[in-house]
Amino acid sequence: MRFAGTDKGLLANFETKGGKQEIYWLNCWVAKEMAAALRAASRAFDWPKSVLAPKQEQHLIQPKPAHLASAIGVNSLSTSADAGGVLVRFAVGHRVRHVTLYLPAAKAHQLMLAIVQVGQTAAWWDEDFDLIPTRESQHQAPGKASRQ
Repeated sequence: MRFAGTDKGLLANFETKGGKQEIYWLNCWVAKEMAAALRAASRAFDWPKSVLAPKQEQHLIQPKPAHLASAIGVNSLSTSADAGGVLVRFAVGHRVRHVTLYLPAAKAHQLMLAIVQVGQTAAWWDEDFDLIPTRESQHQAPGKASRQ
């Protein structure tokens, strides 16, 4: 798993079953929801004290802004966790399909920390963890979502 953050979201490269690499785009809202679910699991199962840092997966491509055009957009997600890790189900694409990934506890905890670091660096949210609208979204018509 490798990631790259932007002011609008997170690119994440996951290795799926069979060794295939897929780069997913999690906009700020989806990334925030993912971080919240991973944080809840981390607290429930005390992952910071029980997991070792995962090895850097050098064989995976490091996502770059150029990958954004071909990244698989995540529309929504659901999760289920146990002490060993978290099962994540993404709804992706314009013609919605579902992708299910299993992240062992160490990788899930690493992803949560990465999302929080990117979100804080890019100022996605305020002190109450509410997303901050971008300047562009303040000029959109009512009902349009920000940071898409």
